[in-house]
Amino acid sequence: MGKKILFLVNEDWGFYHFRLPLVMAMQDQDFEIVLVTQCHYYFKELQKMGIRIIPLSLVRGASNPFKDLVTLYHLILIYRREKPDIVHHVALKPIFLGSIAT
Repeated sequence: MGKKILFLVNEDWGFYHFRLPLVMAMQDQDFEIVLVTQCHYYFKELQKMGIRIIPLSLVRGASNPFKDLVTLYHLILIYRREKPDIVHHVALKPIFLGSIAT
């Protein structure tokens, strides 16, 4: 397998509807795709496409700094374990927390 790219997004449905062409092109280039997201609607479909999914609770619009710190801690553990070559953060909270975690 080639390089590993980790996507951090709020919801699996957004990734499914807006990132699939990018993901398919990256898979054609031998990238390993890892998705960190909340899993609600498209978990099985994404797995069938060869995308490895790591569930993480990312509540959009919530402003509880203690929950965000817990999420940040989990992200740091995920990034250390996965050691991605590339990270792609989509939406405000994933950009903010993911950038700190990297």
